[in-house]
Amino acid sequence: MRSLLLLGLIAVLAGGGTPSTTAGSRALPWLTNLKDVTAVTVGDPLITMAMDAEVDPSCDETTPVGLALVANVAPAAGPETILASYAHGVMVYGHEGELIASTPGYPCAGSADEIEVLATGTAFGIPTIAIAVTTGGRREQMTWLGLFRIGQRGRLEPVFAGAVELREDGIVRRGSVTILPGGLLVRDPLGGVGFWVFDDTAGVYLPRGGFAGTEIPHS
Repeated sequence: MRSLLLLGLIAVLAGGGTPSTTAGSRALPWLTNLKDVTAVTVGDPLITMAMDAEVDPSCDETTPVGLALVANVAPAAGPETILASYAHGVMVYGHEGELIASTPGYPCAGSADEIEVLATGTAFGIPTIAIAVTTGGRREQMTWLGLFRIGQRGRLEPVFAGAVELREDGIVRRGSVTILPGGLLVRDPLGGVGFWVFDDTAGVYLPRGGFAGTEIPHS
């Protein structure tokens, strides 16, 4: 049943039915220099029904919604279908419904837990998947940015994750991530600035400069 739902969803999306997609980077105000951006911000519970993933027990009481996008993010010819959900994680499927790469979901901790943005683009020519995830409750929320690439052997590599916005009792503190050739300039929401360099061996961005303010660790 789940496989039939997935194939039907891929067929709809491939036919141009991707919901509420936005060309450009307006959906990712914290991220600079991701080019050719396409983003989706409106979720649908039907999308998570097609996602074959284990969900953390802490999310059993939630009503998960999913985001879906079609884009070229893998070496294979033709576009892939990307599905994302806070509880289910991010999954990349080929045009025949085969799972190409995935990353697990996250434990649920508050009423604000949600993947708010699913986007794709290129970071100096490298296909990149970006998500904006918010966690927390009514008074306090944190939004963090995750960047992913299709790695070796089809793995979905989390190349960067870091907090970009803090909200507490109506006070908003916003940071930013600027993509540079082989690196990232990261400004955290508390005022710290750091330079991250892509490590080819580890396959991730690693901090090379100390933060001037209070450091917020990446996930």
